[in-house]
Amino acid sequence: MEDGRLVRSHHWILAPAKDDRGRYRRRYEIASLEVSGITWKQILAGTPINQALDELREFANLHDAHELPVVAYNASFDFAMYTDQLFLCGCYDRSQRRFHAVRPPMVGPWICARLAAQAQLDLPDYKLDTVAAHFGMKRPERNHDALADAILTGQVFHKLRLDRQARAGPLPLPHAPNAGSITAELG
Repeated sequence: MEDGRLVRSHHWILAPAKDDRGRYRRRYEIASLEVSGITWKQILAGTPINQALDELREFANLHDAHELPVVAYNASFDFAMYTDQLFLCGCYDRSQRRFHAVRPPMVGPWICARLAAQAQLDLPDYKLDTVAAHFGMKRPERNHDALADAILTGQVFHKLRLDRQARAGPLPLPHAPNAGSITAELG
C-alpha cells in the first residue's frame, strides 16, 4: 500500500505442511475454517509454504522490500504464524546434528495496528470492524477473509497515522508485549 491505497495484492491458501512420514504438522480448528469460509478441500489444494515463501522472497527482491514495515492488525498472532511457518520449512540435518532455518523474506519491523488504535482512540472495543467503522470504512464481505482484512488493516493504519499526525505529530508508541520486534508506531 502507498498512502492508504492498494498498489498490488496477492494471497495464498497454504497447503498444510507434512512431516517425513506424510502426516500433517498442524491441526486445523473447525471453527476457524467456518469463520474464514475456506474449505478443507481448498487447503489440501493450496500452495505449499515453501513455494509461497519463494514467491514472497522474489517480490521482496524485486521491490527491495525485505526491511519494509509489515503492518498487521493483530501482529503478535500474525508474527507467530509467520515464524511458525518459517520453522516448518526448515530442516534438521542428522549428519551435522544441526537445524537449517529458512531465511525470512520479510524481516520487519512488524507494526500492530490494533495496538496503535488502542493507544490513540477511545472506542468500546478494538476489533478491526469497530476501528474501521470509526474511520467510515467497513469490511467488504461478511466472512473473515485474510486478504480483505489485510487491505482494510492497511487502510485503517493509514487513517490512524494521518489522524495522529494532524493532532500531535509523529509519535512512536510502545512495543507489543511478548512479540519481539512488533511495535505500534504511527510516526
